[in-house]
Amino acid sequence: MAEVACTTCGTVWSAGKFTPESKECGGGAMEAPCLVCGGRCGAVWLRAVSDSQSEHLGHWAGRCRLPVEEQRALMEKK
Repeated sequence: MAEVACTTCGTVWSAGKFTPESKECGGGAMEAPCLVCGGRCGAVWLRAVSDSQSEHLGHWAGRCRLPVEEQRALMEKK
């Protein structure tokens, strides 16, 4: 796999590293626990590399496995 890194801070995501303070890193390297429930559902989201790099903001592709009603309740609390 080619090296994939944050264009803002230079941290190498493909090495499993990220900078928590970096908006482009967005809280994870190449994978992150479900962004809706914090990983409670067991889903792992994958980094959308080109979107993250072009917008300098962490972008992820994934889906929460909790029932929709629980997801809505969690989103209302945020």
